[in-house]
Amino acid sequence: MQNTEYHFSGFQFQPERNLLISDSHSVILEQRVCALLVVFCKSHNKELSKAEIIEAVWPDRVVNEDSLSVAISKLRKVLSDNRHNPFYVKTLSGRGYQWLQEVTSQKAEVEPSRPKEPSAQIHKSKAKPRKYHTGLVILATTALALLTVGALHLFNAPSKQNEKSEFPKAITEQHNQAREALEVVDTEHQRKAISIARDVIKLTPDYIPAYLTVAEAKLNLSMLNSYRDIGIYRDEVSSIVDFIIEKDPANGRAWLLRAWLSHIADWEFEAAQAAYLNALKYSPDDPLVYQGYSEFLLAIGDFKQAEEFLDELRRKNPDYYRYLNMSYVYLLKGEYDLAKAEVQRIANSEAESRLSPRVLNRIAILTEDKDATFRTLKQMMIEQELSPEQITHYENLFHTQGLTSVYQELLDKRIEANLGHHLPPLSWARYALIAGDFDQAIHWLERAIEIKQPAAVFIPIDPLYEPLNQHSKFDGIKSKMQSYIRN
Repeated sequence: MQNTEYHFSGFQFQPERNLLISDSHSVILEQRVCALLVVFCKSHNKELSKAEIIEAVWPDRVVNEDSLSVAISKLRKVLSDNRHNPFYVKTLSGRGYQWLQEVTSQKAEVEPSRPKEPSAQIHKSKAKPRKYHTGLVILATTALALLTVGALHLFNAPSKQNEKSEFPKAITEQHNQAREALEVVDTEHQRKAISIARDVIKLTPDYIPAYLTVAEAKLNLSMLNSYRDIGIYRDEVSSIVDFIIEKDPANGRAWLLRAWLSHIADWEFEAAQAAYLNALKYSPDDPLVYQGYSEFLLAIGDFKQAEEFLDELRRKNPDYYRYLNMSYVYLLKGEYDLAKAEVQRIANSEAESRLSPRVLNRIAILTEDKDATFRTLKQMMIEQELSPEQITHYENLFHTQGLTSVYQELLDKRIEANLGHHLPPLSWARYALIAGDFDQAIHWLERAIEIKQPAAVFIPIDPLYEPLNQHSKFDGIKSKMQSYIRN
């Protein structure tokens, strides 16, 4: 298949792959940034109005000039361009923009490339790469990781993707040991998986699955710390994913990893959606792609399509009927009876899950069932290993002063255990909300957004936050979150 590629100032630009290549590095561009660069390449040296560019880059959406400014800024960052002394993109004050460099184009054969003798050094791009997961774990991306902080089997089977018959059997067997370690979700086994995969890479540096294993294990280590240290791993994992996609652009699992990181770590929703769509394109039969994208759709409030994708996920792999994903769709839609029935269906026929009390606790809060709220809260206190004395104290407090006093004390004592409402600062916001202390709730929500706590993406759509609509600052919080999603 022939596609157009562009050349300018030492760069090779392949729009079909969202790929910008120079002698020193390569970058996978976000979809809108890629579309913007196409517009400039087709109209180099021509003055373009803002309206012309917006129409070309966002043909199916109504956006304001802020969105264009953000895309221009991102393109300049990728190109290391200076807006005050531009080499590529010149601002036409009050009017639009002009691309300054000469551009040539040619037709090129574009096919998924096979791995070729990569350097043992991971390629690091200037732009922020994106990504998502692939292979084991009790991790959770969007809905569940965000709604419950890491509690859904996201990776539940060794990935066979990109395994090539020309690799020695000893290499694949050694890598299978890494995958087996990856499926035991504790620090020791994740480090073991990394160590084995590193050994495989040393022996066979073009064995792509080993790079995926390293990336997954790094993210699992962060998951075990509730993603509070995601920043430590982000750049390395992003670089690994860039490396894989450069060698194998049709690697659906790598696109899934990119989507996950864009969504959870970077809050770059447009880039995340583009990566999910690539994952669907290249891995249309991978249930994990449907799972990840359905959870992303929940985060942006598209409940209908999220439900459709979860139905498709279950059709592709009936084993996913034993997970609680659909109960979260019902919960966010306000269909609490259906959410409760879904949890009970699973609880009545599957092994006990620590997620069930969390979902039932939220349903009980939203339906104002105080007894069920405390009953499930107590279950989580036991699971989180609060002392018997603490649990007895909260039980007495509930019976003498009521549920709001229990949550007020959880807030006042800054309890950090995950009692079904994430970790601080978001958990403290939710405790304050349940206790009726809306000013404190707003304070901790603002802090959660400031540090980009993953579960904060659900603030505009989670019905638990609806009582805050009466607070003067809550509209601003929702608008801030929605601006991330729109841009």
